[in-house]
Amino acid sequence: MFKFHILILISFSLFLGCSEEAPILFQDEELFVDFTIPAGLNTVETHTFTLQNVKTNFLKQCQIHGVDPENIREVFSIYGSFEGKFAAIDYSALSRVQIFARSVKDGTLKAEMYYHEMIGLNNITQLKLLSSGTNLYDIFKDDDIVLEIKLNFKSFLVTNSVTRFKFGYAVR
Repeated sequence: MFKFHILILISFSLFLGCSEEAPILFQDEELFVDFTIPAGLNTVETHTFTLQNVKTNFLKQCQIHGVDPENIREVFSIYGSFEGKFAAIDYSALSRVQIFARSVKDGTLKAEMYYHEMIGLNNITQLKLLSSGTNLYDIFKDDDIVLEIKLNFKSFLVTNSVTRFKFGYAVR
């Protein structure tokens, strides 16, 4: 009888835990920014690349899709990757990637957008990043953001690497 009550309790909690998510109003995954990773960065420190005034087209996309920015509940990252701009880059030299978005107007508003840890040896031409699921609305409500790209290396890069960071977001 005790097992039956436990089973009923678990089933009931699972049923209540399932909530309906708001539909995605629109998404934009055509954004990119280029930056250069210099050769010879050491494997001890975390190297930070700060990219100022990165366009998100957030307000323009709201206008195109007929969405009032005040009615938006959530903005979250959906797709992120590193690719070589001019040639293939061996991203297996990286051990950890973290990308943060920061507000241009209020520097205290900062949230993680993407990450990737324990990067394998098969990331020769593209490195797909994992979305962190953080709500980015307060940062994205302005059209420009600041991106902080933090990289850790497990081996040295031999040449300068011009990298294209492609990313996108969805709106609920």
